[in-house]
Amino acid sequence: MHSASTAVTLENKPPLPEQQSYEKAKATAKPVKISSAQFDAVLFDMDGVITKTANVHAQAWKEVFDQLMQKRSPSGFQPFVMEHDYPLYVDGKPRYDGVQSFLTARGIQLPWGKREDAPGFDSVCAIGNLKENTFLERVKEHGVEAYETTVALIRSLKKEGIKVAVVTSSENGTIILEAANVLHLFDAKVDGRDAIELALKGKPAPDIFLEAAKKLGVEPKRAIVVEDAVAGVEAGRNGGFGLVIGVNRNHSSELLKAHGAGVVVSDLGEVGLPGESPQPTGTALSDLGVTDEHWILKYEDYAAQEERRRETLCGLGNGYFVTRAAAPESKADGTHFPGTYVAGIYDRLTTETHSMVLEREDLVNMPNWLPLSFAIEDDAWFDCSKVEILSYEQRLNLKEGVLYRDIRFRDRKKRETSIFERRFVHMQYCHLAGLEATIVAHNWSGNLKIRTALDGQVANATSVYEGASKKHLKAVESSITGDVLYLKMQTVQSGISVAEAASSMVFRNDQPLQVNRTNIVNEDYVAQEMQCNVSQGDRITIQKCASLFTSRDLAISEAGLAARDALADAPPFATLIDDQVKAWRRYWFHFDLAIETTETVSKIGPALLIHLNTFHLLSVASGNSLGRDTALPARGWSEGYQGHVFWDDMYVFPIFTLRAPAISRELLKYRFHRLPEARKIAKSLGFPGARFPWQSASTGREETPAGGWNNEKNVWVADRSHMQVHVNAAIAFNIWQYYQASGDLAFMYIYGADVLLEIARFFAHFAHYNAARDRYEIHGVVGPDEIHINYPDKEQPGINNNAYTNLMAVWTICRALETLEMLSEEHCNEICSRLNLTDDELKLWDQVSRKMFVPVQENGIISQFEGYEKLQVFPWQKDGFIDVDRLTEVLQETGGYANQYQVSKQPDVLMLFYLFSSEELKELFDRLNYHFDPDMIPKNISYYVPQTANYSTLSRVAIAWVLSRMNRPEAWRLLTNMSEGKDAQQSTPITSYPRSWDIFQQAVSSDLESAATPEGIHLGAMAGTVDIVQRCYTGIVTKNDVLWVNPCLPEALTRLSFHLQYRQQTVNLEITKKTVSVSTADGAAQPIKVGFDGKVYVLGPSESKVFNMQQANQR
Repeated sequence: MHSASTAVTLENKPPLPEQQSYEKAKATAKPVKISSAQFDAVLFDMDGVITKTANVHAQAWKEVFDQLMQKRSPSGFQPFVMEHDYPLYVDGKPRYDGVQSFLTARGIQLPWGKREDAPGFDSVCAIGNLKENTFLERVKEHGVEAYETTVALIRSLKKEGIKVAVVTSSENGTIILEAANVLHLFDAKVDGRDAIELALKGKPAPDIFLEAAKKLGVEPKRAIVVEDAVAGVEAGRNGGFGLVIGVNRNHSSELLKAHGAGVVVSDLGEVGLPGESPQPTGTALSDLGVTDEHWILKYEDYAAQEERRRETLCGLGNGYFVTRAAAPESKADGTHFPGTYVAGIYDRLTTETHSMVLEREDLVNMPNWLPLSFAIEDDAWFDCSKVEILSYEQRLNLKEGVLYRDIRFRDRKKRETSIFERRFVHMQYCHLAGLEATIVAHNWSGNLKIRTALDGQVANATSVYEGASKKHLKAVESSITGDVLYLKMQTVQSGISVAEAASSMVFRNDQPLQVNRTNIVNEDYVAQEMQCNVSQGDRITIQKCASLFTSRDLAISEAGLAARDALADAPPFATLIDDQVKAWRRYWFHFDLAIETTETVSKIGPALLIHLNTFHLLSVASGNSLGRDTALPARGWSEGYQGHVFWDDMYVFPIFTLRAPAISRELLKYRFHRLPEARKIAKSLGFPGARFPWQSASTGREETPAGGWNNEKNVWVADRSHMQVHVNAAIAFNIWQYYQASGDLAFMYIYGADVLLEIARFFAHFAHYNAARDRYEIHGVVGPDEIHINYPDKEQPGINNNAYTNLMAVWTICRALETLEMLSEEHCNEICSRLNLTDDELKLWDQVSRKMFVPVQENGIISQFEGYEKLQVFPWQKDGFIDVDRLTEVLQETGGYANQYQVSKQPDVLMLFYLFSSEELKELFDRLNYHFDPDMIPKNISYYVPQTANYSTLSRVAIAWVLSRMNRPEAWRLLTNMSEGKDAQQSTPITSYPRSWDIFQQAVSSDLESAATPEGIHLGAMAGTVDIVQRCYTGIVTKNDVLWVNPCLPEALTRLSFHLQYRQQTVNLEITKKTVSVSTADGAAQPIKVGFDGKVYVLGPSESKVFNMQQANQR
């Protein structure tokens, strides 16, 4: 927690005694910003922090050391490995110390020599001088580039009166800084030449940093050290500086923290000063909010009963495939469930159960690429449940897209061993994934066995029907060539091929290790076992890279060939990690939603939960989704709800539509491609147009189960959820919202209009005319509530005139008619010809949209459906709200329905206030010639909220949203007046209502506690909670070519900042209790219209506007 005006110092961790570099520190960062009230100076390292010379240095070192090693042992040549040797032995150290460090590691002894030694290989100094000449030649040839974000930060610091210095071990600091044109920016400089003249010790001694502080006239505790090298952060810690910021360019965050960094950033674009706007490469943070609390989901114990939940929450994905966070040594055993799922890969199986033959379609669990385990001597393979856990930590770094697991254990023979793991599912190279495990022998020596595998002996874990087969894959081919494992399977019914390839490398103490490999090849399982001798203190690292392709992928010849080629072309593991971090950084620039609050949820703050939820959204859909004909399943790419697509995507699309509209555009095409099947469903019901299924998968046919078996009563209970025709309206809503935000007429003409018009056509014909009322009605449906499937005195399924369904049908028809008006005459005529739309039919649409019946009572309460108000009041209540425990018993007794009671599983009428503003609802009611007053909104909210049981994870999202609207000053005033009038149908006192923020906090953390989470995330709830902050609390509405902003922040939410995409323009919003700042990015985008407080303003590229909230509230 932090506020905009308070700077908090990070506590520097004390030295970690006898702790080696590979061990992980447990430093916990706290919020901080660079404030002149706390810090007087910032001391910057040069290479890798200010200038992009780290790679030039590394290449120069490699050239020199490789020549040396070739000369000394041409037959057993071991090259200088930049990814390992550079950071461990030379980075950040004085040149000659770096030479000595590397030589010692390779067991080479040479005389120290003199500084004047000629460049060569006869002494430490000679090698150092040769490296320096090589480096300067490269600089002269290619020049030096500075990090733009670092330069921008330095300029900002100087404007705030904070002094800056450059500190480097290089003797060529002046040359390099001048070449980069940044030397003039610094108030002081201490380099390698100064260190020699003043006899200063090199890093990790703090001498040169202390000298820089002395030159600036500041105390170390009032200064910040910025470093990218292990030796450098150690120097900062050893010097007692106020803060050490590690820049994670070559090392892991944990490594830098272990050696003294108080906070680690990926780029200095993430560091700011109070009140600053973010730099282009940073996240959407105004102040330095780069904290573990905001970005790392951490578990500090092993709990077998929680493993499957954690496997879901810590799962990794990239929009193409998702892998659960199962332990690599585990199998499906009740505790663990390894699962990998490729977007859109379904398969159907037929089951005979209870005398019925049933077919279902499931998202397929793919071959498991994770298996990696080890055994010491002849003991059993490692199993967490069979050893004594001394320490355990699992960390999902949301900013990096990397999952870590650290374990220290003692086995039955008292041997102590540590495991340090990290894994990724690559966001940039979407067919690749990787796993690294480092095994450390603390108090033993002996033989270590390692096993890596690809496991096709997998099955799905869940099934709709009891006793159903869960195995969707059959073997095709398998092989092992060298260190490459290869496995190809095929789905049983859909015939989709899936191929995986994997290879592994082994290192001892960071040096490549040749091991003997024993192959195990079965038709559906391939493995390699490796053995090596380990001495006490050794670190054995296994790096496993895997590739995954299916026959549905584009631009491939064959899945197996593609998998093996991709693996062969994969970059080194360290590069893959680096590229993964960079790729996620790019996504976070567009999707981060930075908030400051005064409250937390349990031990996990709302900022972290918003990042977690956004992370899972991007794991399900990203730029990698483009061209794959996939959708947004309700439970993500998991086995929850069999991976099917429902109406839940209505909660998800606003995130993508306002952040990355190209992703929304692609996902909306999923419905267009299934339009023929929707027409078939409508036709089967006797109507024209399109009726989309409640549950959709591969083809768009209805996938809702026919029913479920009731074991207590030994009967089939019919599933009537397929009668929720309002799914049609959700699809129409998604399309229209995308158009409003993007202005993409081409999409509407090619895809969106067809879907929207065919849905409108279905609604217009599905409604029937009641002459007695002179109104159209919709009968035989189920509303969003789901637990009212018929009237208590009737067996015929369905209820009549569900208010939400009827009004959404009218809204859809209106948008369809508006679509025809906004398209060019040529395009309009073409679409009407394509769909056989006639003037007479359009007249019918218009008539239905003006004469639809809505069950509105005289007191202004909108009945959930016709006759709802005549049902029994639910007799079991607690403090004016539904007794959820008693309702659960009722639903169990009735097979899941509460037809006789005024009670809701989840919002139904309330959904109208979730989707529409007061102005939009008034337009609908006016069109239908019904009376509508704004006070109907709080009145209906106060009536329905106490009746809503919040059984669905989506429920609290909608409730939090409508309570926010109700709690706006004008709505609250109206509601208070009604309360004083003691309306007969309002039994719950105003003072007992929960705050929107309270419900939001329950919603945002729902997957942390839900009993269903082990099967998969709840994508709609995750997205909906992010959208509450993004659109509800900000009052963002896109309508009639204007981006309206009307914030009303909860008391606990003090500040938020994010980017969005509106009409091809990047817009940055910064909102506090006092001001709203709207700014646009530079570029060639057309000006946009921004609305605030009833007025519309035009903003062109690189323009901004600040609005005063207090003045607006006073009007």
